[in-house]
Amino acid sequence: MTFNKIKHIIRVVFLFVALYIYLYNPIFKILGFGSIKLLLFIAVMYILLRDKIGFIVKKFSKEIFFTFLLILYNLIRAAFGGKDSLITSYVHIVWFLEGFIIPIFIFFTFKDYFFKYDFKKIFISIGFIASLITFFLILNPEINANIRDNVIVDSLDLFSDKWTFRGFTIAESSAFGYGITQGLILGFCIFQLQKNYLYFIPIIFLFISIIFNARIGMASVVIALILFLTSKRISFSSVIFLVFTIFVWFWVFTSSSFSSQNATTLEWGLSFFSDTFDFMKGNVQDSNYNVLFGEMMFIPDNAIDLIFGTGQNIFLKGEKTTDVGYVLQIYQGGLFYLTLMILFLIYMFRRCLKNSIDKYLPVLFVLTILIVNIKGNALFMSHSFFRLFTFYYVYVIIYKKIYNNPQGFIT
Repeated sequence: MTFNKIKHIIRVVFLFVALYIYLYNPIFKILGFGSIKLLLFIAVMYILLRDKIGFIVKKFSKEIFFTFLLILYNLIRAAFGGKDSLITSYVHIVWFLEGFIIPIFIFFTFKDYFFKYDFKKIFISIGFIASLITFFLILNPEINANIRDNVIVDSLDLFSDKWTFRGFTIAESSAFGYGITQGLILGFCIFQLQKNYLYFIPIIFLFISIIFNARIGMASVVIALILFLTSKRISFSSVIFLVFTIFVWFWVFTSSSFSSQNATTLEWGLSFFSDTFDFMKGNVQDSNYNVLFGEMMFIPDNAIDLIFGTGQNIFLKGEKTTDVGYVLQIYQGGLFYLTLMILFLIYMFRRCLKNSIDKYLPVLFVLTILIVNIKGNALFMSHSFFRLFTFYYVYVIIYKKIYNNPQGFIT
């Protein structure tokens, strides 16, 4: 084996490790913090040593300005008694650093791979690896229990008693961000089916990784399916193969030995579909939607708090608590704060759409973020799915602006 081949293999391994850490941020107990912080430290050193601060300010000045407004608003809110607003300011700083600085570092360090390979293919590979890890842990529950007890910190174990029928990852936030990220990557696979039917293989494993961890990730899959079925590029053979793929899913989850061995998890995970169908028919009494749109949907009692918030994070605190992100954000900073974030997201969507050749990807990302914000606090926090969006955002803008590729990026 030649030196160049060895060098190539080492670089590919480093790229995959960096992207895995960037996306899934496993919190190893030996470290005590998310491994993405190590990646961030390296990225910051790179930016400083390569003198790219001016480049970042020039290319992302409006994003910096919007982030500054979010931070400033929360600092002002903290000065008027918002006890959790300082933490929220820190959260937005981390969101920008991890969502922009790290992708810039990775892109420039491995730009030859990003020129050669399509963005979707690269991240499908990372998501597929993560799904295989999940599948291995499902088949070996004793290893999974040991990993959760001794190797990683999973937020699933921090907010509840031990869940044994879900939480099969080496990743941060298996109960929320991981599943949504896998759903987005599964969406990439759905559109790639038109080019290569072998993408049905990662689709099956990605689906399993969602169902066994965070069924909210199916929201991304549904959005991707709708975009796929309404696409003008869709072919009859693609539809036939998609139906075949769904049939394989159905068999795996209803008739195989795998289904009988994991009946509890599958019943919980697949209830996403039955709950959704019941919701669409207007029957929400016994579904999760009844809790979300009933018990967890409320607003502050007075107009001032409604407009400017209370400066408090009410998640799992006090008599009233909620999972609904929009409610959490209104309590944190009011309608003013929520409006500011929505405007920021609209700006990012429009700029991303303008620079991207795959117009459905910005739609998939932003619709996913807006919908999953119903189930959790998703806006401008460093969740894995938002980091996937900001990586794509940085990718298409830098590629088009610097290298002046008229098509935005290589497909």
